[in-house]
Amino acid sequence: MMPPRLRRLLRERRGATAVEFAMIIGPLMLIIMATLDLGYRMYVQSVLQGAMIEAVRVSSIGGKTTAQVDQVVKDRLKSLLGADKLSFERKSYYQFSYVKKPEPLITDKNGNGAYDPGDCWKDVNPNGTYDTDSGKTGLGGGDDIFYYQVTATFPHLGPAARMLGEGANHIVTANTMMRNQPFATQAQPSTVCS
Repeated sequence: MMPPRLRRLLRERRGATAVEFAMIIGPLMLIIMATLDLGYRMYVQSVLQGAMIEAVRVSSIGGKTTAQVDQVVKDRLKSLLGADKLSFERKSYYQFSYVKKPEPLITDKNGNGAYDPGDCWKDVNPNGTYDTDSGKTGLGGGDDIFYYQVTATFPHLGPAARMLGEGANHIVTANTMMRNQPFATQAQPSTVCS
């Protein structure tokens, strides 16, 4: 038999809303903070991509240095995050099909599809050695393909992401490429055998 005081307490409904609200407010706030953090990340990604496209257009007309091209991105993102939070990768390629690819083999003596000593290749970044990435550092020259990648690192807006197992920072990477204006003709790549 249950004591009368306990029976009255179990039947009591006043304050139930406050208890239910207390149970819901924690997860609800976590969802709201995570949504805001995700929205901020998407906004930074969008601004970064737009800044990169603008920077690549500036570089494609020629006569610019890598510092001037990078400054376009830094200026667009300085209100969102500091310039020290950005890292840049700039490479130029002979044509679009070579971007982030090895130099093309001309002869493959053992037929394995990979470079081996004695094979011949098209030296598209004229350095005399076979490279697994055929790009040259820098903006490139006339008719070259300029590949530009920027990585931005910035802290989360609140603790929600860390509570959900994310790291301390967002890391957003964006890349783009564009053919430089043909103010000069490209040098034809030579074939090298070793």
